[in-house]
Amino acid sequence: ATTKFAESHAMVTQVAAGLSAFHAACEGMVEADLTANLEESARLHELAAENVEEDLRMREQWKKAKGTLDGAKSEHDIAADEFKTMETAEESTMNLLMSMAQEAEHAVDSLTKKDLAELRAFSKPPYPVDVIFDMLA
Repeated sequence: ATTKFAESHAMVTQVAAGLSAFHAACEGMVEADLTANLEESARLHELAAENVEEDLRMREQWKKAKGTLDGAKSEHDIAADEFKTMETAEESTMNLLMSMAQEAEHAVDSLTKKDLAELRAFSKPPYPVDVIFDMLA
């Protein structure tokens, strides 16, 4: 019985040593997995932080670009308003010139022979009134 006990004890000791080695190996694998997971988590965290920083940089660039675009739009609107104002001024000037020409033509048409003779009496040839008639012809 002592031999059997010694054999059983040796077997139990061997199993215990095997279990202890297995336990140590498992602890090593778990520790290695945890370390790898922590390192991967840290890497992913750094990558996420870089992405956030890049996103913030892109937002700032977008804000600057939008500000530039808004400024350019305002300048364009101002230039367009100035152009419309110039067009309106040109139209008004043309209308005024047309009105003045029509009024001058009407004034010349309403002159009588007596008025023409009086106008010629106060000037030398070429008579201004004749120059105006030539221009209207």
